[in-house]
Amino acid sequence: MRTLVKLSGILALAIFAATQAQATVITNDTFSYSDGDLPTVSGGIWTLHSGTAGATDVQVTNGMAFASGLRSGDDNLAFGGSH
Repeated sequence: MRTLVKLSGILALAIFAATQAQATVITNDTFSYSDGDLPTVSGGIWTLHSGTAGATDVQVTNGMAFASGLRSGDDNLAFGGSH
């Protein structure tokens, strides 16, 4: 019985904590770039994190980002950055 009471208390506390949690936007980007490699067309907002720069970066085509398994670039947007 004591185990059931403890388990119920823990479950109630977890549910209460989950209902109090708030989501926060940590970064955003309009992604309105012309076609080309992402770090270049973003004006430096996106940067090459690792890998080889240039033709191997994530490519922007028609407002969408495309990555291929053959590409070695790893681009990133810093948290807190905005555009």
